[in-house]
Amino acid sequence: MKWLELAIAAVLDAPALALLGLSFGLGQRFGARSQLWWSGAAAVVAAVSAAWLGNFTGLGSVANAAAVVPVVFAAAYLLGVVCTSRPEVANDNTRVATASVLVAVTVVATLVLWRGDGPVAPIERGGEWVILDGPSLVRSSLVDAIVAGAGIVVLAVLVSVPRLRVRLLVMHRAPELLTRVGHDARQITALFGALTASAAALAGILLARDGAVAPTTAVSLSVLGVEVALLGGLGSFTGVLTSAAVLSLLTSLGNEFRAGWGSLAGHLLVVAMVAWRPGAAALLRPSGLVEAR
Repeated sequence: MKWLELAIAAVLDAPALALLGLSFGLGQRFGARSQLWWSGAAAVVAAVSAAWLGNFTGLGSVANAAAVVPVVFAAAYLLGVVCTSRPEVANDNTRVATASVLVAVTVVATLVLWRGDGPVAPIERGGEWVILDGPSLVRSSLVDAIVAGAGIVVLAVLVSVPRLRVRLLVMHRAPELLTRVGHDARQITALFGALTASAAALAGILLARDGAVAPTTAVSLSVLGVEVALLGGLGSFTGVLTSAAVLSLLTSLGNEFRAGWGSLAGHLLVVAMVAWRPGAAALLRPSGLVEAR
């Protein structure tokens, strides 16, 4: 029964992991290359900010996400306009990567100076439901899965809007065409970067409710998002959901058997997939999407 409860908990954790993976995968698919570096920073900033805001509002982190995520969106949009979408930066892959890394490091360093590098305190996992006199289901885990699922649906709807989708594709393949028809490619790039950063922010808030998320875990969260995205396919909603469930199950059950085994097995699975899938490793490079196509 214990193994079944662990499996159920792992499946309920999958939507938040999928949201984190989509923040990277969609960015790579549509050319918002800075998301490789911003996702982890956005996740920890949102998690810490939601916990801090809860001290004043008395509400939980999920409730405070309604205030925190829009702020992350606005901040990411402004940073995108000022830093990573400027023509002299956007046209040079090295400068894009450097600018994005510097922004992420500065944000995380500021967060550490503000409140230290301690993790956000996880919530009390109370209120269990017993399923047919069998395994128990934690209510807060179900709430987290529902909120993450809603975030994934909203993200899917937004990137499916024909007008936005066409502009994103044109922005990536031929940005000069947007300029000719009167659109500002910088604003579209920054807008989409802010959208994916918001997805990472919501994922960070949800992951912090059940685990040790601290400012210094920005790198590990970025790695986790990259792994989920690579295993499921960049920008594939169903693929990322499936890969998130697989990695969550593998990590949870493996670590229960012996500490560290599950995490190692997850890393090895992704490495094997990258080695086996043609062109997967190339997609990690800033210009990899163009080369693969």
